Amino acid sequence: MDQIFPIAAVALIGSLSALFLKREVKELSLLLSIVTSVILLSLVTAGALEILSLLRQLAETAEISDALLAPMLKVLGIEVVTNLVANICRDAGEGGVASAVELTGAICALYTSIPVIQAVLILIEELL
Repeated sequence: MDQIFPIAAVALIGSLSALFLKREVKELSLLLSIVTSVILLSLVTAGALEILSLLRQLAETAEISDALLAPMLKVLGIEVVTNLVANICRDAGEGGVASAVELTGAICALYTSIPVIQAVLILIEELL
């Protein structure tokens, strides 16, 4: 909870600075948005690692194999990166590229989740 204040401060300062710069130098505004995003990601890394640790503990308790947990975590990572990149593309005025990034991310996430889908199909076959 104590990390929310630095995160909010960086986000607010970065977004307001980018907003003011956008009127004068759009390229610098975009660069500031990217730098702000990287700083924010680095600030939440510790929390993300704690969440991953908790998910691993829950998976061990529920006896979920790493073969199923790893693809789910990869899909989550793909979606986070895809969302960030698509929003940066939109900020740059490249809506078409943003759409392509989102589509590519969705395809990568689906491909990555194939082991989970196969495990569900095996489970359904066993139940029938």
